[in-house]
Amino acid sequence: MQALREKKWGDFEAVFRPWWATGGEMGRLDKELVPLLPSSLRVWASAGAGYDWADVDVMAAHGILYCNGALASSEAVADMALYHILSVFRNLQWSNTAGRSGDPDAWMDAHINAQFTARNPQGHILGLVGLGNIGYCIATKAYRALDMRIIYYDPVP
Repeated sequence: MQALREKKWGDFEAVFRPWWATGGEMGRLDKELVPLLPSSLRVWASAGAGYDWADVDVMAAHGILYCNGALASSEAVADMALYHILSVFRNLQWSNTAGRSGDPDAWMDAHINAQFTARNPQGHILGLVGLGNIGYCIATKAYRALDMRIIYYDPVP
């Protein structure tokens, strides 16, 4: 914030946040931070989805268009969600950790005993809160690949 007050970076017209894990260094783009941005700034393009760290109303009031790449990450996030669903049903973390440990006893314990608590996701219910781009992609994959039943809550049915 001090660097913006001092105009350390001068006047600029656009910001591109190329990776979802970048940009948070500045903090939340809110009513405290946005007025410190140069008046020349017109576009803030951000990787990732959502608006958790950007108050788009405040940005719009200052003439800044906020863009994100919401659809760009949907497949990757849904794939990871599917991995986690399978991991829980099949005790993959137990086997994975045992296999990486290099301990033959830990590996045999997981190999022999994980099957007694592992489950098949087929026919189970997957509940989702939010059925936007990512939620819909997760629901589709879980339904088609795992034959799971899908229930969801979303403000827009």
